[in-house]
Amino acid sequence: IGDEGATAIAESEHMENLTSLDLNGNLIGDEGATAIAESEHMASLTSLTLSCNQIGYDVKAEIRTRLANCKVSL
Repeated sequence: IGDEGATAIAESEHMENLTSLDLNGNLIGDEGATAIAESEHMASLTSLTLSCNQIGYDVKAEIRTRLANCKVSL
């Protein structure tokens, strides 16, 4: 789905009650991962999987900080 798809998911108000999101191996880079981490619609997440994507070290650290109360797999 790439960054464009990840950003579309992050911007969707339909995600407000989502508790688990697995986007393993979807060619998501820093832009898409950051959009998910910063999304107001992802506040209910308790589990996020973004393994096997193209996310840089600094963005991974940012995601872990922003989603400290969420089980994150990068």
